[in-house]
Amino acid sequence: MGAAMVEGLTISGWPVERIHVGDPDGGKRLQMESRFGVRAYAANRDAVRDADLIILACKPALAIPICQEFAPVLSLSTIVVSCCAGVPSAVLRRTLGLERPLIRIMPNTAVAMGQGAIGLYADEDIEPNSIASVSSIFDRLGIVCRVDDETLLDAVIALSGSGPAYFFLLMEAMIDSAVSIGMNPDNARRMAVQTALGAARLAARSACSPAELRKQVATPGGTTEQALNMLERHGFRKAVAEAMFSAKERAALIAEQIETESKV
Repeated sequence: MGAAMVEGLTISGWPVERIHVGDPDGGKRLQMESRFGVRAYAANRDAVRDADLIILACKPALAIPICQEFAPVLSLSTIVVSCCAGVPSAVLRRTLGLERPLIRIMPNTAVAMGQGAIGLYADEDIEPNSIASVSSIFDRLGIVCRVDDETLLDAVIALSGSGPAYFFLLMEAMIDSAVSIGMNPDNARRMAVQTALGAARLAARSACSPAELRKQVATPGGTTEQALNMLERHGFRKAVAEAMFSAKERAALIAEQIETESKV
């Protein structure tokens, strides 16, 4: 996710000299420097020293150790933005210092192309200027939707954080099915991807709801209606609902585990 955000920022015109990256993996540092022209450091504390804003992008289990590493070199005005799924802001603020401005975001991998769907949560004591600064950065990477309850970030994870994978799975199934009924694999892939892209653009630009757009495509007695009826008979909606609920519950469980471990 860190690399995706760096890519999106550089594509948007953000100055590369203002982007510093910390990663203990030498190969990844070399890749980031050669691909994006940013400066990369082996020690996270060196990467964030004198920073106005830090984006914490790591696996949830590494969030606390990394924060403990760089906390001593931060100024009180440094804004920390976490995109670590399932790591509560209370845990991070205890590690960084309760007075530290901390904002949580939940992006998805489409931020690499400036097409991300990003959830944002900030505690009530966070200054509006800090929230505006963070929003202005992530507006470059897609759309930003603010939530008023931190637990709603679990729903954001289930919807947009994990969402690209749902669409990729659907495209994969459509491609496989098209090939099985005789289409060339390359043509099947190109048409499936373009169909998904076109449908998304139609939904984004139309004032109609997805349900209304679906009805516009499905002529009564036609092929689309036949296909949609088959999906409904096989529990398509239920499968999607259960998948999203499962993702939400997993995020909540991770948060609970990290909260418990942080108090030990």
